[in-house]
Amino acid sequence: MRKQKDTCRACAPAPCAPGRSESRRASRRFHEAKRYKRADKATVIERLTAEQKGVCLVCSEPGHELGNGTKGLVLDHCHTTGEPRALLCGRCNAALGLMRESALLIDQLRCYAEMCALLRA
Repeated sequence: MRKQKDTCRACAPAPCAPGRSESRRASRRFHEAKRYKRADKATVIERLTAEQKGVCLVCSEPGHELGNGTKGLVLDHCHTTGEPRALLCGRCNAALGLMRESALLIDQLRCYAEMCALLRA
């Protein structure tokens, strides 16, 4: 069974550029992970769980099966600042990532889904 990572793919450091030393990469990785691995992460999750009543902020489901076989909610965070935003189920978190967190793309997809629903009716 694979161990779940503490950082998301977008926050993980990029591969070393040619000529870049491994120690600089390791230093960067340490600081990036430190930003995401907040000391108060458990407190934030506890607070958001209480605020959201233990359900996904988007779909109001208690949590769908995640890719690693576990069920639950994931802590969504800003990829620029590292600040936590909300607890999302795996499906909503994946959908948000696939839409590149773009409100325009999400709205266009919503319009497309509405158009498809009208054509079926």
